[in-house]
Amino acid sequence: MRLFYLSRILISVAIAILALGLAVKNLAAQTRAAGDQRLVRISYSTGWDALPIVVALERGFFAGQGLIVSGVAAGSAGAVAQSLHAGSTDVAIMPQRAFLAMADAGVEVKAIMVNTWGAQMQLIVPPNSPVKKVADLAGRRVVLSRGSSALPVLIRLLNQAGLAHNELTISEVPAAQLAKALPNGQTDAVFDVAHVTAPLVGGGLGRSAIDPDAVRKELGLIDAMPVVASARFLEREPETARRVVTAWVQAQQYIHREPEDCARLLRIFLHRHGLTAEQALVDAWIGLQRYDRPLWTQHAISDAEYNGWGLKEVGMLEKIPDLAKFVDNRFLERVTNGANARPRSGASNRR
Repeated sequence: MRLFYLSRILISVAIAILALGLAVKNLAAQTRAAGDQRLVRISYSTGWDALPIVVALERGFFAGQGLIVSGVAAGSAGAVAQSLHAGSTDVAIMPQRAFLAMADAGVEVKAIMVNTWGAQMQLIVPPNSPVKKVADLAGRRVVLSRGSSALPVLIRLLNQAGLAHNELTISEVPAAQLAKALPNGQTDAVFDVAHVTAPLVGGGLGRSAIDPDAVRKELGLIDAMPVVASARFLEREPETARRVVTAWVQAQQYIHREPEDCARLLRIFLHRHGLTAEQALVDAWIGLQRYDRPLWTQHAISDAEYNGWGLKEVGMLEKIPDLAKFVDNRFLERVTNGANARPRSGASNRR
């Protein structure tokens, strides 16, 4: 009898030890999983260009990489630049124009991938305007939205047509005033991205004198919008950066695969930030940018440097940045196994 009870005790102890071992193993696995999660602070705008971030958050691509994202929708590119410089932001979507300004100032940041590319820009004039080509802008007034990436592109177009920027009057105005400037006779033309100019054409207030296809054909325009990271963050947390890039690429692929779902997500995002837009308009916005070339190629760099030349021409940069020094493709290359070599600075066709 005593042997029977002793056997039961030994079996109970063995079961308890086994259960304890399994519990410890599970706890260790949970601890490793928790310890493997990475916090990343990301800044982005409250506009359409935030779409890859919205998709990566809403469809779980960041979570799938073990990332805890502290996201902030910033009100201006200047605020994003300051937070990157101060170290309160790790990664940010930044307009190329702002990135060029940071590179010009020597701020320690790197473009780790391309967020979007292929901005559709066009020249809009009144329906009865005689303007049909860039050369016709001599002596006329052209407005753009303040801070627009269209400014250096306009300077490049003028350069190709043999015009200097001071041979016409170029003004930047708040986006809200841009739509009124043309019908009110305050300007002879509007040059900007299609997100801004399309309503003018759609409302019958203007016609496209130079359409986006013509702009791209004339300039070979890429207009890559960078995903920018603090150099300190990249040095300190390269694995976190790799995961961010991986999730971002997955979100970009999803945008091309599921544009209708992404349009719904974008509309919700915009509404939460105070902008009510018709679904048809948001659907159109999805197709105005491309998300399928995340690598900073030499062509993309040369194109951006030519934009830098345009900003220098109007006194907004001191020099044309050598952007190869501000590009870091290694994280994207690890994700995509891209065959492209890391870019080197190259010549462009600036005058």
